[in-house]
Amino acid sequence: MDRPAGNKPFYVRTWRHVLSGWLNWPEERISRWLQSFDEELEDKGSPFFYHESAVHYMVPLLLRESFVERLQREREPNSGPPTYRVRHELEDAIGRHHVEFDEGFDWVAARQRVEGVLARHGQTIPGPEEHTSYEERMLRARAA
Repeated sequence: MDRPAGNKPFYVRTWRHVLSGWLNWPEERISRWLQSFDEELEDKGSPFFYHESAVHYMVPLLLRESFVERLQREREPNSGPPTYRVRHELEDAIGRHHVEFDEGFDWVAARQRVEGVLARHGQTIPGPEEHTSYEERMLRARAA
């Protein structure tokens, strides 16, 4: 990426698609999420932040806590993190390339693919009243 801080509007737009359009978060909650990443978005935080796509940071928000706990219980010994496979399935369903730069990206089709992946695991997209430990961890870590 040639101009990391110049990528901020693309990441914010992508996150808003998911947070508002898919998860139905209220504006206050979206603003809190965006503010928690402000340092990284301004390229003043981790130098590796923009090495990941905007989608990478959103996918864990699509996993209900009960589902994460189930994956943890069903985890095979010596296997990777329990959500690793499902997170990759979801990232593939949305699009592994940096969709944040694709102005014509089909968010409706991406949501349908994500819903298909979640349905195969007996899940749906979480509702706006649901909070994940990932969200809480991200907000706490960035507030410190």
